[in-house]
Amino acid sequence: MPIQDDSRENQMIDRFNLTVPPDRKRADIDAHLKIDGLDIPFELKSTTNGSIATARDFGMGHIEKWRANQIHWLFGFYLTEEDKADYFIYCSPDDMEKWYSYMEAYIKPDIVLGENLPGHVDENLVQVILGDKDVYTKDDAFSIMKKQYTAEEYTRLMDADDGYTLGRMTEILRARAEYVIARGSTLNNPHIPANFFNGREHIVEEPAIKLRELVRAYLRNKRATEEAAA
Repeated sequence: MPIQDDSRENQMIDRFNLTVPPDRKRADIDAHLKIDGLDIPFELKSTTNGSIATARDFGMGHIEKWRANQIHWLFGFYLTEEDKADYFIYCSPDDMEKWYSYMEAYIKPDIVLGENLPGHVDENLVQVILGDKDVYTKDDAFSIMKKQYTAEEYTRLMDADDGYTLGRMTEILRARAEYVIARGSTLNNPHIPANFFNGREHIVEEPAIKLRELVRAYLRNKRATEEAAA
């Protein structure tokens, strides 16, 4: 995380009285709000131009994590000065669902391709790439998988004398196809557009108190909805 982004995140943690585990890793949840006996997970983001950068190598895993953990979001808008927020915006998990659904639909074609195309890799394709051989060598396998496998994995996968049968090389090529397509289906830091925040309440005064009011209101409405549906 760039130093400036890290500084803004720390400002948000301080101003909203959030907590951060001392052993937090980069991929962990950014912060937590302890309220009414609950521990509410938060994703913290900031911007200097109105749109919000989300995550590198963005894919369905991010959306699934945010949904599964019922992540709440807090956005800092540093539009006038890079180290002083003009205002903040809170979004509940329900508020974010519209963007989740949009991004899910956006990457769905790539996901479907990734799930189906590798299954069409066959022995003929191996022979097109590597030629027709009785036994394929470790160099052949490396030309396909490169550094994706460790030396131990290359050895473990051998099913012929110092090499690989056509069937095993087909499995290796199929695994490479899955990897390449999965990597290509991720997005490089997609942004939440500025217009997503149109009409949303700006938090300026007493941010810690206001955030708790908004979170409590969301939790009350969610409970009422669940009880009505029961």
